[in-house]
Amino acid sequence: MKFLNVKRQYDEWKDEFDAAYNRVMESGRYIGGKEVEAFEEEWARYCGAKYCVALSSGATSLTLALTASGIMPGEGVIVPSNTYIATWFAVLEVRCIPVVQEPDETYCMNKVRWYKGTKAIIPVHLYGIASNMAALERKAQKHNWTVISDCAQAHGAMFNGKNVGAFDWVNCWSFYPGKNLGAFGDAGAITTNQEDIMQKVKSLRNHGSTMKYENETWGVNGRMDPLQAAFLRIKLPHLDEMNDKRRKIATYYQKELADVPDLVLPVSPSYSHTVWHQFVVRHPKRAALKQWLEVNNVPTMMHYPIAPHQSIAILTSPFAKGKYPLAEEYASTVLSLPIDPFLSDAEIEQVVKAVKTFE
Repeated sequence: MKFLNVKRQYDEWKDEFDAAYNRVMESGRYIGGKEVEAFEEEWARYCGAKYCVALSSGATSLTLALTASGIMPGEGVIVPSNTYIATWFAVLEVRCIPVVQEPDETYCMNKVRWYKGTKAIIPVHLYGIASNMAALERKAQKHNWTVISDCAQAHGAMFNGKNVGAFDWVNCWSFYPGKNLGAFGDAGAITTNQEDIMQKVKSLRNHGSTMKYENETWGVNGRMDPLQAAFLRIKLPHLDEMNDKRRKIATYYQKELADVPDLVLPVSPSYSHTVWHQFVVRHPKRAALKQWLEVNNVPTMMHYPIAPHQSIAILTSPFAKGKYPLAEEYASTVLSLPIDPFLSDAEIEQVVKAVKTFE
């Protein structure tokens, strides 16, 4: 068993992937083009958004979203204390100040406080669990904050029936291979309902240019290549089916592991149509549990063993260790169980049996 076996996806739709590869290679168009444009249309339609701009990675999507939204150096951007560090890095890259807030029992940051100088908020739909967008948008409207939603782990997730990629500001996506919708390399995107944001991000991803050699503004090389777009177009029609399988596995884990001593299971709130990018449990004896599962041939991972403010890259900044105790508690106890939609029934049973027999 592997924690995530992306190769199984290739095996499942091998003929389609091979045909897409040949189609792109024979086209002679290796930057932009029809494959990228088609994926942008299809992903926007799936999300229920007006626009999509395909990008090179999820990290790029966050950085360009902040820039396109007019967030200026020195301004504050609210971020969760327990996210993947790329969320923080994007804020620091545009020379803004992370205004760090703790999560709740859903692992998401759903309650935030006002701080002077704050101009934006980045809710993260962590592990595929939708944040409480109604509460966060009310707060944002009250204080005139821009909302930049980090959807990197939430492909297909919904808040009260609305796709998390359909909200009006900017929604940022990663298509890293391990995501619910993953490329066979790095890729990302933004979705938005604002035409001006779409136009700005299109320019920013191409060195600040919409016409060759005419650079209207600062920009980066942040384009998605047509091979990744072609591969994503093959996987997209299967996304809901794969998410359904993840939900079935999660439901089974919730049922079978409910009585395991000291094991804290993840919470999916009623407003969230959760897509279970990760199934993250907590245990006070995480190291021993992880070792036991490895002995029983059950691979696990930790998402994430180091809170952003504890990382070496951040320790030189003003974010001192100890300010975010909940994030530190989660970092020391979280353990992700396999939830690959291509797990066999026997492999799922193997996970359950191993966890149940831990002492």
